[in-house]
Amino acid sequence: MGSGSSYPVSFESLEAFFEIVRNERYFKIQIITLESLEVFETALRDERIEYVRCFSSMIRESELPILILRDSDIHLPRPGRYILFSNKRCGGFVQIVFNPTLSEKLAIVGDMYVVQAYSYKNISELLKVASKEKDEMESYFGSGLDYFESVIMLVVRNRSRFRDILCGAKEMDDKLGNSFFLQMKLNGLVDKLFVVRNGDSYRVNVSEGVLRSIGERIGFDAGSGV
Repeated sequence: MGSGSSYPVSFESLEAFFEIVRNERYFKIQIITLESLEVFETALRDERIEYVRCFSSMIRESELPILILRDSDIHLPRPGRYILFSNKRCGGFVQIVFNPTLSEKLAIVGDMYVVQAYSYKNISELLKVASKEKDEMESYFGSGLDYFESVIMLVVRNRSRFRDILCGAKEMDDKLGNSFFLQMKLNGLVDKLFVVRNGDSYRVNVSEGVLRSIGERIGFDAGSGV
């Protein structure tokens, strides 16, 4: 998330904060949040809030709102427009909890599975998870995973024995009802380390995120239980 990044969302939990910042001459607000400073500052930029940033040990006077990062006790030089970004409560400041909703996180992250599976993570962490999954998916597809191999991957997700894989694969595509052709493709997936073989038993060696992406790319629901 670069310095010019923006979000396609307005945070409901910051509505009162922005109302105060735009309309009050003086204020002392403390932001309580699990979100990163980068996410909060992106929200400020998106709302076109100009501000200066400084550590609490070096607070200087300014006509602009002052975003304070706490590294010492708080001593304010005079009445002003102060925003303290800290989870350690400070007397004299009005506390506002910045807590994005799941729908707001989804609008930013863009991956429903990641947001729902890791709902306890903040936006920065969710973006890292989504980026890691995307990189992982691209590495698999860049290795030459073809249509038939993709179908087999979705089948092996729920079936492990060859005869069961053969049955499930045929249901998805008649050509995969040929046991020789299926075995050849399975062997190729084992060689690529996408599938692990133990005797007559097979299992996928990729994440659920990769399987979802495989299903999307070939027009199948990876969670349909083939």
